[in-house]
Amino acid sequence: MTGTPSYAEYVRAERKAREERREYGERLSMPADDWIDFLMRTIAATIIATARIFTRHRPAT
Repeated sequence: MTGTPSYAEYVRAERKAREERREYGERLSMPADDWIDFLMRTIAATIIATARIFTRHRPAT
């Protein structure tokens, strides 16, 4: 029984499949998902950093 592939493995497989869909050296028309990956990682990092700042500087009760 194999486990669920990690997100990195999924991205790698998707990029490989995208490269295989080339015709005559040109990419077929399809949206680029790399910007979505970058945006999601940036949003997550921002939320985590903000949460860390507010939890450290909370006044003692």
